Amino acid sequence: MNKQLISNLIAAAALLVITACGGSSNTAGGGIGGTGAVAAGTITAKGSITVNGVKYETIGTRVFIEDSEFGDDSRLRVGMVVEVEGTVNPDGRTGQASVVRFNDTVEGPITLLNAGGGEMEVLGQLVFVNDLTIYENVAGIGGLAVNDIVEVSGQFDELGNVRATFVEKKLAAVTEYEVTGLVSGRSGNTFFINSLRVDFSTALLENYSAGTTPQNGDFVEVKGPAGQFTPAVGGTPATLVAASVENKAKEFDDGLEVEVEGFVRDLTGNVFTLVTPSGPKTVRFDGATEFYGGTAAELQTGMKVEAEGVIVGGALVADKIKFKDGVRVEAAADGVDVGNLTIDLRNLSAVKIQIDGRTQLDDRRGSPSPTVDPAVFLGSISADDDLKVRGRQAGANILASRLEVDDPTSNPDRVRLRGPVDTDPTDTRFLALLGVTVDTFNTSENNFKDINDNPIGRSAFFGAVSAATAVDVKGDMTANNVLDAEEVELED
Repeated sequence: MNKQLISNLIAAAALLVITACGGSSNTAGGGIGGTGAVAAGTITAKGSITVNGVKYETIGTRVFIEDSEFGDDSRLRVGMVVEVEGTVNPDGRTGQASVVRFNDTVEGPITLLNAGGGEMEVLGQLVFVNDLTIYENVAGIGGLAVNDIVEVSGQFDELGNVRATFVEKKLAAVTEYEVTGLVSGRSGNTFFINSLRVDFSTALLENYSAGTTPQNGDFVEVKGPAGQFTPAVGGTPATLVAASVENKAKEFDDGLEVEVEGFVRDLTGNVFTLVTPSGPKTVRFDGATEFYGGTAAELQTGMKVEAEGVIVGGALVADKIKFKDGVRVEAAADGVDVGNLTIDLRNLSAVKIQIDGRTQLDDRRGSPSPTVDPAVFLGSISADDDLKVRGRQAGANILASRLEVDDPTSNPDRVRLRGPVDTDPTDTRFLALLGVTVDTFNTSENNFKDINDNPIGRSAFFGAVSAATAVDVKGDMTANNVLDAEEVELED
């Protein structure tokens, strides 16, 4: 995104954004006008709020949560997916939010739960959690049970499932359930959002013009009394009798600077879709688009990306597309460079961890750091502290989306690497992964695994590996910076 352009338009943008978007509801067919900026993504830090790597000042900001306005951002939480309207300063790292909106993705009872698989069903919506998910009132998915009421914020993947970034277990009684998604299977006065059947025969229709009703493809929020929800039984789908159905889609005017995060769906040629808090947004890219963490040829349906650009003809024409979260590293710390926000790893000179304003910081040591300021957090890391990193390659470094720090383990040479193979293997012994030489000489035949964790042996494993194949390696680092692999596994 052209941050300088945004800063040059601060005066006009602030007025236009507030005028066009200051209300507590959206206008179907209307949108955000003028030359302001919109960012849609996950809050990764508080103290104002950080979204998509930009720290937005929220003093004087209008904050809307479930369409109700609040005087400050105290009810916002790290992990919530929000839409921010405002301006960005010339440094590209700070800005001023004029409006912040949060609406949960689904709120209701858990009807199915697979804690080990990191998934649950809520109001007919399949919800996936991972090590990036933030929890409130519960330590993790293992602390949840069927019939618990949860509020979930997340992003829709290519199948319409919810990839949860925030899960709150409700401790007080909830009288109204909510679900957001795309309408399908419209028939008479019913439609579906994934496997939830919605009966809107008596519902208040919001942001629909007179005589119009929900249609397939509409992006809506449904609310209904808790007592009007019926779980699935046998062949009868789960059903919610709606009190209201609101069309949440908003159109963005041409010239608007937009930065959105989500999962690629409907990829055809140089066009794909991201589902945002304002509904599906078409993204176009071309030869002028800059790609970070991957190339245009590597873009695939289901990948998580961040797209930045300008609205032209209703579509986001991307000048930047950033790949997200393709790499994992588990290793012991060696040293830190607070000024450059980087971490060196024990016996892993080829891998350097970089953090920034997007990085979620998690301190699990006995005496945790009292702050989430990146520089202070980094300065608290000691040699041999155990690190777990999830992120993506950014030049020579691994840019962390999440950094977890724990006390040293009994074996600080133990390492796990997950990422794309650097080059085609030249034999059936060595791999090059994230710049690290992986030696499989001591790897047993049963510890060469396929993507389903099934043993496939050395020959089949190397026959399936080429440059850019994703693999997961566990083993010990030797003094000469070679990873002595105990187990190697193909990843999808």
